[in-house]
Amino acid sequence: MKFEFSKDFVLEIALKLLDKIRSEKYVGYDPYDALNSPILNFFSFNNKYLKIAYIQAFRRSPINFRPLFGIKRGVNPKALGLLLEGISILSELKILDGKKVAEEIVNLLRDLRSPGYVHYCWGYNFPWQSRVFYLPPYTPTIVNTSFIGNALFRAFKSFGLEEYKEIALDSIFFVVEDINRNYEDNLICFSYTPFDNTKIHNANLLGGSLLLNGHGYLKDKGLEELIHKSYGYTLKYQNGDGSWYYAQKKMQNWIDNFHTGFVLDSLLDYYNYYPSKELKEKILKGFKFYKDNFFEDDKVPKYYHNKTYPIDIHSISQSIITLVKFSQFENNHKLLKNIFNYMLENFYSFRKNYFYYRRGRLIVNRIDYLRWAQAWSFKSLCHLVRYLNEMC
Repeated sequence: MKFEFSKDFVLEIALKLLDKIRSEKYVGYDPYDALNSPILNFFSFNNKYLKIAYIQAFRRSPINFRPLFGIKRGVNPKALGLLLEGISILSELKILDGKKVAEEIVNLLRDLRSPGYVHYCWGYNFPWQSRVFYLPPYTPTIVNTSFIGNALFRAFKSFGLEEYKEIALDSIFFVVEDINRNYEDNLICFSYTPFDNTKIHNANLLGGSLLLNGHGYLKDKGLEELIHKSYGYTLKYQNGDGSWYYAQKKMQNWIDNFHTGFVLDSLLDYYNYYPSKELKEKILKGFKFYKDNFFEDDKVPKYYHNKTYPIDIHSISQSIITLVKFSQFENNHKLLKNIFNYMLENFYSFRKNYFYYRRGRLIVNRIDYLRWAQAWSFKSLCHLVRYLNEMC
C-alpha cells in the first residue's frame, strides 16, 4: 500500500497520535519497566542477573504481562522531552498552537525532576539494571537530561517563555558539576550518570550538545572548552569505515541505528556551530556508513548494521530524524518517503492511532510503549512535517 507523502497527511498522523497521548494523560508502559513490579523486585533477591533476566523477558515478550505483575503505567520524563520537541517544531511552523500542551508537559517535568540534586536533571520512572550498573528510579542520566534540556531550549525559541530557557540553562550545570569525566589526551568523555565512569559515545555527545545549546546563551569560555574536549573524544574514536561503537569497552562494541543517529545529529549540531572542512569530512563519512549499512531494500531501517532483525520503531523514528537533518548536505527524499510508507504499512494501527514496538523474523510485538514507540514516532513525524513544509 502506498501512502500520501505530504505535509498535511504526515501532520494528520502526528496530531492523532498526540491526541491519544494527551487523552491518556501522558502515562504508558516502557520496554524496560519490569522492575516496577513489586513481585519481581521481591523475587530478584537483589541479584543483578535475575534483574536483567526479568527486564529482558518483559521487553521481548509480545504479550503484555505487566498488569498481572502489578506494573502500573507511568509518566516517563524522557518521553515528555521528546513530545515537547515535536510540539515546539509544529509551533515554530505556525501549524499548531502548542502553548497549552507545552505548559502541561513542562509542569510535569518540573514535578519529575530527580530529587536530591541542586540542578534540574531527569532519569527514568523505573529501576534499571544493565550489565554495567543499576539505577534506582529517577536516577538522573546525561541522556535524559540532554534530551529534555535541548527540548526546553527549543520550546523557549517557539514560545518565548523565559522559564523554559532558565530550566534548560540550569540543567547544563548538572552535566558540568555532577556528571563524571573520563580524561584522555586532553579530551574528555562524560559518564552516563553521576555514579559511573562509562565511555558511551552517544551519551558523551548528547551531553556536549546540551552544553553547545547553552553556550549560545552563556558565551562561557570554560563551557566552550568542555564542548571541544567532549566532541574531540568521540571524533577520535571514529572507526576507519566511518562508524562508532556504542562504547569503548569490548563488551559494548556493537553498532546500532539510533545510537549512531544520536552521534551524527550531535556532530551536525557541532559542525553548524563550529564549521570546518575536516569536521565535515568526518561527519559525512559517518553518514555514508549510516546510509550504506542501516537501510535494507532502500526502505527498511535495521536495528544493527550487520543484520536485518529486529526491526524496531525507535530505529525507524531516529532514521527519519537523522535523514531529515542531513538533508542539508544531500537529497534523502526518496529514502524518507520509502521509510515513512514502510512505517505506516508495518508499524501503525490506523484504528487505534498508535505505533507498534518491534518486528522480529516471525513475531510482531504490538505493545503500546509510550516512550520507545509513541513519543519517538511523534518527534520523527514532526521533523518530517518540517522537512516537507520546507519542500513546498
